[in-house]
Amino acid sequence: MTIRDVVSYLVAHQLAGNAEVIKIAELYFAQGVSPSVIADALGMSRDRVRGYITRINDRTVSPHVLSKIIKRCIPLITQVKPLVNSCRCRCGAEVYTSTARYRHVVNEHREVVEMFVEEVLKALATAVVKK
Repeated sequence: MTIRDVVSYLVAHQLAGNAEVIKIAELYFAQGVSPSVIADALGMSRDRVRGYITRINDRTVSPHVLSKIIKRCIPLITQVKPLVNSCRCRCGAEVYTSTARYRHVVNEHREVVEMFVEEVLKALATAVVKK
């Protein structure tokens, strides 16, 4: 698994309008907040929060690297405007759950996801080179 996989997962969720996934990644990986506290803050179950954390963890090799990557890429990813607002995508499709929104974006708007992934990776590479 690679950094690209993590960035792609997060970008797809941002485009799908699943802001809670981005917030979970930021709170857990960048700030070290526990899943229970995150669940309470976001009003969702602890198991759901842990599920998102696990899916992010599954996409990378090192938790230490993952923490650094997420700290740098979250500000870039949150600037991306979602394709899906509430239950309707800009393409006209109706998608009612967060999972359906994510799958719709990944399957129907892959080129948009890839475009933003490339932009985020390029910005990350530039930030690393500047150090």
